[in-house]
Amino acid sequence: TTSGTPTGTRTQAAEGMTAGVSTDTVAAANDFDYVPLFRNTMVNGYLGEDGEFVETAVEGDLNFARDGSNGDVYSRFRLSFFRYVIDDEYEELQVTDTYRANEGWCPFGIFIKPDGKLREYAYIAAYEMGYNSEGLAASISGVPVAHNTYANRSSATGGLSHNTQRTEITKKGTQYCGMTTREVAFLQFLFYVEFATRNSQAIMQGATNFNSQVHPTVAENGVTRVIVSNANAAKFPVGCTVSVGIANPTNSSIDRGNGSMHGIINRRRVLSQEAYDDSNTALTIDTDDAFDTTTNCYISTMPWYTGITDGVKGSSGSYISASNAYYPMKYRGIENLYGNTWTIMSDVIISNYIPYICYDNSKYQNAPNDDYSTVGYTLCSTSGWVRETGYDAQHPSVRLATVVSGSSTTYYCDYYYISAGTNKELLFGGCIISGAYAGVSFWYADYAVSLVSWTFAARLSVSGQCGALIGG
Repeated sequence: TTSGTPTGTRTQAAEGMTAGVSTDTVAAANDFDYVPLFRNTMVNGYLGEDGEFVETAVEGDLNFARDGSNGDVYSRFRLSFFRYVIDDEYEELQVTDTYRANEGWCPFGIFIKPDGKLREYAYIAAYEMGYNSEGLAASISGVPVAHNTYANRSSATGGLSHNTQRTEITKKGTQYCGMTTREVAFLQFLFYVEFATRNSQAIMQGATNFNSQVHPTVAENGVTRVIVSNANAAKFPVGCTVSVGIANPTNSSIDRGNGSMHGIINRRRVLSQEAYDDSNTALTIDTDDAFDTTTNCYISTMPWYTGITDGVKGSSGSYISASNAYYPMKYRGIENLYGNTWTIMSDVIISNYIPYICYDNSKYQNAPNDDYSTVGYTLCSTSGWVRETGYDAQHPSVRLATVVSGSSTTYYCDYYYISAGTNKELLFGGCIISGAYAGVSFWYADYAVSLVSWTFAARLSVSGQCGALIGG
């Protein structure tokens, strides 16, 4: 109520610190890289059947790999604690890795074991979920994001939902699940403190306005390229993912949920751009199979493959540009924390504007039951720009909108969608078509838990077995 400015004031040990974000060509200075609780470490590892994480390699080891040859890739964080200090004018966010008894500090939820004891480290998947060589859910570099139909991975129609995400991920092992709000809450908190703002897109745009569908300008047969105008070539940068197809024959829809829009090329990368003539550019597509194009078909942008930010010269930054909304971002080793695809939350379901959370992934359901806890506040019943978020001290990872009257440059600077009804899936972050709505505070609770979309994806999680913060 005092001010809508999203920019904060650094306090205590953060006074005088600066935080820059890098690109694949520029290494930015960032004082937080030298603060142990912010400094992440990239590791390979897996979740044991007992629910505890097993490291198999650390970045710098000869056997560390990002491509799946040594397993999944995670960003490791050390145990830390948070505290809110609130008065009539300010909400102060404080974080520490030093336990201070009886001073109001709480451990972040991802560090709490089911028995209430604390983990020394927490691990968050570095990449959006793809599939490994065995066809199982994975966090690895260089693969398409698993946003197509989970039951038919060659199909471009449909996508993952709250329900099918669980079915698909547990093929890897019942100890795994999709991303939880506990991981999001931890990363949000660090982000706000590190960059001293709630306006995440002012720091990194992310792949949030990468939404182009154009006709080729030249028809060709038996080629591995698409010819577009010079003006449109910039919309399909080298490395990006595209599909080529035709409008739905029944209703002429060019929505990318239509299989016909991927009938010629289904989610392949642009390898290069070369001049075709004075007015047009040839986009070479990563495929060994020649195809035909017409001037009536479409080339469409699609979510980027995983690993495009691997070359960023810092733990946080963007491929090519942090200010161009075509390009993916990463935060503390977590690629596309927001943007590219919506991330489905596995642990929370919304019913009649009430969030319900479950702390045991073996008990996740398609509707809340006795294994779910009711979060102690009611969500705002209308969609809009987030101004205030609710807080329940026993379930602090669920920070969703209770008041909407902000904007893209005030308060949380991100949008919130909601609709009436029961059993709504909770989506986070935004996708390639979200624009200014997207960011680290963007939530979507408008769809049933069964709804699928080409814009929805998942992130593998090893944090499905955590304890609740009772009496926090």
